[in-house]
Amino acid sequence: MATEELLKELLGTGKKKDFDVQQYVRILLRKKHLILIPLVLSWIISVVGLNYVPDTYLAVSSVAIEPPPSFTREFQLMLDQQRRQRQDVSELNKVRAEIYNQKFLGGVIEALGLDKTPIIRERAQKLVEGPLAGQILDDVVYRLVAREIAKRVEVHRSTSGVYNIRTESHDPDNAFYLNQVIAQMYVEARRRKELAEVTAKGDFSDEQVAIHKEKLYRAEQELERFRETQQQVLVSGNPVNVNNVILAEEVMNLYREELKNIEGQVGDFRAQLRAGLGMIPTNEQLMANQDLQGLENKQIHAMLQNLVHYLARRELRGGETITQVIEDAGIGRDRQSYRDKLVSLVSRVYASRAPQMQEDIVGYYYRLMLYSSFQEIVDTLNRYITNYRQNISGAPAIEAELARRRAEVEKTREVLSAFQQQSTSAQITRAIQASELATRIEIRDHAVRPLKPIKPHRPRLQLIFVFLGFATGLGLVFIMEYLNRSFTDTKDIEAALGVPVLGTIPSMAKGPGQAKIQARKNTLLWAIAMVLFVVILAGMLYFLKGMNTRLELYIDREAVQEMVL
Repeated sequence: MATEELLKELLGTGKKKDFDVQQYVRILLRKKHLILIPLVLSWIISVVGLNYVPDTYLAVSSVAIEPPPSFTREFQLMLDQQRRQRQDVSELNKVRAEIYNQKFLGGVIEALGLDKTPIIRERAQKLVEGPLAGQILDDVVYRLVAREIAKRVEVHRSTSGVYNIRTESHDPDNAFYLNQVIAQMYVEARRRKELAEVTAKGDFSDEQVAIHKEKLYRAEQELERFRETQQQVLVSGNPVNVNNVILAEEVMNLYREELKNIEGQVGDFRAQLRAGLGMIPTNEQLMANQDLQGLENKQIHAMLQNLVHYLARRELRGGETITQVIEDAGIGRDRQSYRDKLVSLVSRVYASRAPQMQEDIVGYYYRLMLYSSFQEIVDTLNRYITNYRQNISGAPAIEAELARRRAEVEKTREVLSAFQQQSTSAQITRAIQASELATRIEIRDHAVRPLKPIKPHRPRLQLIFVFLGFATGLGLVFIMEYLNRSFTDTKDIEAALGVPVLGTIPSMAKGPGQAKIQARKNTLLWAIAMVLFVVILAGMLYFLKGMNTRLELYIDREAVQEMVL
């Protein structure tokens, strides 16, 4: 039985022989041409094909962005690493969003003249004549160019607070100019944005300073008037009683409505003055003028006296209205004197302003006086009515009201101080940023003109292709030999039998034998495999070329050089 199996093995019809490393090495040496051919083919294809893959150059600049000083240095050092990383990621996303913004890219396109790229304009023209019919050609051009820029611009975080702007192009000069302009324009845009934010904050603070300065002045005046008025009230007693409490409430509600009207008029004048002057006037010569204060206090005291008399009389004479009784002819003359004095002061203090603007200032301060007067009437009536409703002595309520007004004055003073500090801080920050003495954002490393392309890496790719050729040849030889069931050499027989071969008998049959048929099949399979191998390599090179091929944009280099110098 052993002899039959041996004969089958010798004839190539037996079971497959076991794998032997030494035997396979001998086979490789004998059929080394089957390995060298795909290896040489892969090297030739890589050398020739990579010449058609365009070079890509990279320009890199670094932008440093200092985080806003929201914490003290000691507390900032206590922040854990994870939180700092989250802040960096948030800032990175913000930088990317600002650079890829269509408005920013539009500025880059205009500065570089990228919209003049001929092939882009041809594509845009076809789109306008086809699927985008009716749209403006320049808008379509800008959108196409913006998309091309976004493909070749990347933003990465280098270290904490430092971000790399990377630009790629087939032309080293284009990569360099594009990077320079994007980095410079981004830094300038970011500085303008931060300066605008500081300016808006400062303008808001200045406006609030003016408003709260006015409120403080009014609150202090009302506090002083309240003290004087209460001295008279304590002597004369509460004029509100069971007979006139309904009438007092009616008068209070009437003047509350007047307050709303006056408040609306004050807001309108503020808007007009802010539009014309850029601020709300708070001149001390107007606010602290003794004559104006005397006229204002005089007409308020007269209104309070008329109010007390009306509550005691509880009737109108000759078709008079309530407001006509409380605001009699004498008060009208005092108000006219107040207005005349105000006109004189405004014409002197704001002599450089237009007459219409002076009239607006007069109207503004005059209505502030009316608002203060009506507020005093409402507050006094409310106090009278409250004292009557509680049926208690007026002194505790007066003390409570006095404490409330004092607290209001102090609160207004604190708010005013806070806005004054914020306004001063904003002015200092604005001056520093405008002079670039301590900017939060700057170009740390400027881009340089690239000397060598970053891709394709030809030596590395050639080495990969050669390795693929070697591996392909090696694998084909292994498969062909491993599937072959016959002996191909006397050494294989000696190794299998363990005895020397004394001689060989040549084939006597006509036509090709089994071994030759198998050899031809192997050659055909190997040739087909080589064709597939070449097609695969060519496809890989074509795909690689497509990945690295980009549309080259036109750049107005003279304009760029003037811009960056």
